[in-house]
Amino acid sequence: MPNFNTRKNITKRDVNFFAEFTASSRRMAKMFGYAIIVGVCAIAITVAICVGKIIRNAGVQSDIDRINTKINSPEYLALSVDAKQLSVDYEAKTQQYYALTDMRAYVDRQPVAEMSLTDLLEKNIPNDVMILNYKIENGNFDITGYAINYSRASEIVHLLQDQADVFSNVSIKTQRYFPESPSVEDLISSSIQNYYQFTISGYLVESRYVSVKRFATVDETSIALKGIETYEVAGGVNAQDIEIGEINLGGTKYTPINILVNGVAVSDVIFENAVSQGIYSVPVLNDNVEVEIDYEPVVEQPAAENTEGAEGGN
Repeated sequence: MPNFNTRKNITKRDVNFFAEFTASSRRMAKMFGYAIIVGVCAIAITVAICVGKIIRNAGVQSDIDRINTKINSPEYLALSVDAKQLSVDYEAKTQQYYALTDMRAYVDRQPVAEMSLTDLLEKNIPNDVMILNYKIENGNFDITGYAINYSRASEIVHLLQDQADVFSNVSIKTQRYFPESPSVEDLISSSIQNYYQFTISGYLVESRYVSVKRFATVDETSIALKGIETYEVAGGVNAQDIEIGEINLGGTKYTPINILVNGVAVSDVIFENAVSQGIYSVPVLNDNVEVEIDYEPVVEQPAAENTEGAEGGN
């Protein structure tokens, strides 16, 4: 007798297989549809970005063309010529200003304390005191004279000590004065006995000056980049800060390459520290100081033209 159950099972399996195959096909079709939608969206976004860049670059190029047209107009060309002429005039005025500041620096460096000593002696010497001589050498002064009263010389010392900002380390040496080979009558005479010889010594406290000159060599010619900068350094101060940095003159930028103090170049380490900090501290001891800073022009590298930038952008 035939087995009908077996045939029924085969038929059921066939039906289940086709049902699963159909469901799987539907899922694949659905996923493929999603993939198409995602792809279309990506293409649309890419196209939108490209269109946006094209529009933006077109606007930038339009602005460039408008600016170029304005720059090349007769009005702006005339301004360019005027600017170049002003640059030349400014360089010439700088050289004139340097000459003027050089004369001013000479006046500033003249010792004021010497005049103070002369004025004090002229205005305050009593009638019974005679100044025989006074000299000033390397900041030291000596005053030699005669007085009838022993205390007169001490009064002059007090006058000098009251001006401690001008005179310092003031000392006095006083002794009885006798003429050469005095006679007995001279020694007995009260007029001779009352004469005193004195020597007053001390040091002039003067302001010292730091003069700063800035030069550059262009076409084998030395030009001044600025007028002379003069700094007054009060007594007791041992250093003066000076700015070190680039200078723009006539449209050209100059950078420092060397520092000389009283004609002697500073070490490479000191120079590099000064440039990095933008300040150089000049030692100031007993005399005026002259600082020279040498510069060289900075050669600007021309920017590479990017013809693709205006078309495609980044």
